[in-house]
Amino acid sequence: MGERGIRSRVIKALRQGKVQHEAIDGGVNEDDLLQSGQVSAEEVIDFLKLTRGMEHEEMIHPKMPHVRMNIFRSNIEAGGLNFDWYVKCYCLSEIVKEVWFVSVHSI
Repeated sequence: MGERGIRSRVIKALRQGKVQHEAIDGGVNEDDLLQSGQVSAEEVIDFLKLTRGMEHEEMIHPKMPHVRMNIFRSNIEAGGLNFDWYVKCYCLSEIVKEVWFVSVHSI
């Protein structure tokens, strides 16, 4: 699936509240701007809606080699807006595609 399809699925999951966060020592991960409340789900949706100037990267999750992570960044040189954070997301199962792990991190 291409980056547009992934982006659409993540936006849908954010709108429906079907998003989870990685647990770090059983508490809130302060490095995750979404989980800690420094960035709202609506801000992430607005960020992901950018169709121009978006940079997408896909990689293998470092702790789960069967999972593909997707990273979205704004690319100012390609017409993107100036954001000081990026979005990382992945789905653990191809069967349960509607539940996503989404996190937001500072650049």
